[in-house]
Amino acid sequence: MNIPNFTIRLLTLLSYFLPFIFFLSTCTSQLTPKDAYNKSDAIRNEKERLSNHLANIDTLFNTHDSRTETFLYVIKTEVERDNSSSFKIASLKMDFQYSLLMPTDFSLSGVGSIWFHKNILGKTAISISLALSLILLIFYRVLDKRKIAFQTISANIIVLIIFIADNLLSNVTTLYGTWTLLFLLLIQLTTERQKLQTANH
Repeated sequence: MNIPNFTIRLLTLLSYFLPFIFFLSTCTSQLTPKDAYNKSDAIRNEKERLSNHLANIDTLFNTHDSRTETFLYVIKTEVERDNSSSFKIASLKMDFQYSLLMPTDFSLSGVGSIWFHKNILGKTAISISLALSLILLIFYRVLDKRKIAFQTISANIIVLIIFIADNLLSNVTTLYGTWTLLFLLLIQLTTERQKLQTANH
């Protein structure tokens, strides 16, 4: 096993957990969450959320009935629950699971993009890319013997370029995880080309 090349393939797979695209889901009202895939949409949704929040507060202060008491009781219960140790442990587990899909508060990882990308083309492209990277990591020796590792890496780069182009056309902000993946794939491609050239001489 060529350790440096294996390390690059492993890093390539791990890069799918970096921030790939911008993402922020905002509950602009009680029942209507809105997803933003770029900063301008996120700012607009946050302004709408704040406006609705202020309107709800104004209504609360101007309404003196059982609904107000119920609202205050719910807030008190939520605070007590947040302070309980069992809830904190559950929150840590949930935070870990979400960090795999959302590495930051404003992004989706490559894995998260498979489920929450803006459209089906983006989801499909990143799914294929991840599958090809897994195949390269696990079955590299088989692909190398059959002289198709170069073609597999090339196919992965093409699929990733489709993903980037789809982001551009869909007004989705591409983050550094995508560019890191592309860089690592290009390193793999260069290594495979050099290996093929050496074998032909």
